[in-house]
Amino acid sequence: MPPNSYLSNRIKLIIIGGGITGYSLAHEAAKLEIESIVLDNGQPGTTHAATGILDARADHLTRDLDSVVETAKQIIEWQNGFPYQSWIIKPKRFLLPIGPLTPHGSFLFDSLFKIYEKVARLRINQLPDKHCIISSSLLERMEPNLRRGGYFDSAVLFWLWTTDPDALLKKVHDEAVIMSSFSRRLPIKKIAGFTINNSYIESISIENNSGKIIKISHSGPLVIINTTGPWIEETLKDLGIKFGTELKLGIQAKFLGHYFQSDSGLITFGEDGKYIICLQEKGYLQVGPTNNSFQGLPNNPGTAENDLNCLRKTLTYTLEKGYPLPSPQILKHGWRIKPKYFIDTDRPVIWHHRKDGIENLYTAVPGKMALGLLTARELLMRLAHDGWLRKTMPVPKTNLSLDGGRIGRNRLKLLWFYLKSNFILGWHFIIITINRILGLGIGNENPALSKTGKKERG
Repeated sequence: MPPNSYLSNRIKLIIIGGGITGYSLAHEAAKLEIESIVLDNGQPGTTHAATGILDARADHLTRDLDSVVETAKQIIEWQNGFPYQSWIIKPKRFLLPIGPLTPHGSFLFDSLFKIYEKVARLRINQLPDKHCIISSSLLERMEPNLRRGGYFDSAVLFWLWTTDPDALLKKVHDEAVIMSSFSRRLPIKKIAGFTINNSYIESISIENNSGKIIKISHSGPLVIINTTGPWIEETLKDLGIKFGTELKLGIQAKFLGHYFQSDSGLITFGEDGKYIICLQEKGYLQVGPTNNSFQGLPNNPGTAENDLNCLRKTLTYTLEKGYPLPSPQILKHGWRIKPKYFIDTDRPVIWHHRKDGIENLYTAVPGKMALGLLTARELLMRLAHDGWLRKTMPVPKTNLSLDGGRIGRNRLKLLWFYLKSNFILGWHFIIITINRILGLGIGNENPALSKTGKKERG
């Protein structure tokens, strides 16, 4: 605990990392008139490599319903935060064809989306429409290049909130740095070292782009927050700090040409059961991402040939037999950092490095891009709890983040979230099934499909 003299908004934050989390933290701190410096090396990170889908996956309801619902609320927060920038966050229509490689049939997908729309009402209220199940004939008319001959027996049509990740990052940067006098960006080449005295970081040395070493300190209380995403361990390696995390490499491929006609995104599955997202852009198709374990430093993907071949193979199963495909190119790549819990999670994780012998050092990862602002607010609340800020600051209404220093406790919490989510989903599923039996008759394997080929409401 810092001394009482630190309980002041004279504190300065040094934020390492110029991604969504770093600039969201600077933005939220500025609202409280807290000064901050963002040390940004300009290296494209996780945000740049993202697909741009903000919504949580519907099937993640089975492992953490509360996280999925909160993600939906946070998308509304982003929209309210930038009310005159509606082009940054906008809805996009998607198709999910249901075929032999799809993990569930139309009944389960229909039920899952029904539950999603019920538990996350705020999200669906602002989308153009709810989901629906469409027939294979309508799917073929919408996308004539998809595999025919009954390979896909139906499809889910639904809407998701999407963004241009680079545009969103620029907007948060501008709000935090340009529109505020409390935050500033300092371009750097790398962190050169830390000066530590009595378990307290007194200063950070950085090397700027000209090779000059600059020492950053503050006459008042100083807190350092590491928000470097997949580089969090590399950033603090000189301090000997280890994280119980692993890296997942996501590669997105580029196939030159025009493949899809309906201006819909497409979600399809490969033989390994993993899904990929296909987005038709002007002159090329964006396909990916992969999601494979990665060893080493997150500086380059190494050989990506296997990943590209995997994406090409999945696309081959999706398109009509014999459809000509050019050799794929790497469009972009990035790394996702994952805590090593036995249940995967998209919740933010915040570490206080007191257990590593440093009182004023924290690390934060948001889990999902849409949770950047929430992570920032909960981190500031953590600073208030630890005595760095006055506790009269606005208290966030959420408590979504996990304490990175409590691995055992987090595993138990995630298990509880999993059991709780599946109990709630099971109850909803029973109600949906009973309603279907009473309303549509027993024995209809696919009651949501229209025999005429017209789409019906989900």
